[in-house]
Amino acid sequence: CFSTMHIVEDDWTIFSKEMDIARDEILYHREQYPGNTLNSKLLQDIKIRQFLSDIHNRKCWLQYIIERLRYDNYVNMAAIGISEQELSEFIKMREKEIKLDKVEPDINYTPNINPDSITTIQMPY
Repeated sequence: CFSTMHIVEDDWTIFSKEMDIARDEILYHREQYPGNTLNSKLLQDIKIRQFLSDIHNRKCWLQYIIERLRYDNYVNMAAIGISEQELSEFIKMREKEIKLDKVEPDINYTPNINPDSITTIQMPY
């Protein structure tokens, strides 16, 4: 599970950096790109178009990773002979006894996206 998590984190970091570099190149050198609006300038860039066309593949890949991690967790539970409920109960019991230095992620978090931002790409779905 940790190995898969690191692979996903590394891939996402590389993807994000490349996307930021391509976007920033256009944002800070607009005069070098054809088009009247920033969106038309972004869509003229081959790297940006490749990123946009790759979104579906990335979504499918992330869905596969989620299912893979669920399966790996299932295998681990079967290997040590416990049920998911037993694991949950054990975790709840141990949470009171251990000190964690990380904060649990907020499952209700929604990103604060400004729809008028020049860096927001709106998708039709």
